[in-house]
Amino acid sequence: MRLLGIDYGTKRIGIAMTDEGGNMAFPKATLANDRYFFSSLKELVEGGSIEKIIIGESINKDGTHNEIMQKIQELARKIDRELNLSVEFESELYSSEAAKRLQGDAFDENNLLDASAAALILNSYIDRRKRNNKKS
Repeated sequence: MRLLGIDYGTKRIGIAMTDEGGNMAFPKATLANDRYFFSSLKELVEGGSIEKIIIGESINKDGTHNEIMQKIQELARKIDRELNLSVEFESELYSSEAAKRLQGDAFDENNLLDASAAALILNSYIDRRKRNNKKS
């Protein structure tokens, strides 16, 4: 099962994809959050044989949804409606900071910072799913 991960931001949206088995995520692209975003996402989904999309859930430290979560939920509904794909959420808390630490000083020059954050979100989802399967 191939998965696509999204780290949603007001200016940029990070995209990650898994290998064909859905076992490991890799940064794919950073897209501008503009009127062309959804058509670019659609092309990635169709070209990558994606079966499910995982979007970073934007929450406050106290666990409540913050203001950007409304836009994320709108995107999830549009994906469900127009791409007919299942969407699940995974916490994105500190994913951008973790991506900066992993990339080190190169993050200023690297266009894939948001995509790296998306890969961290997607790998977190994969790891959680594997842990839950072991408990079953």
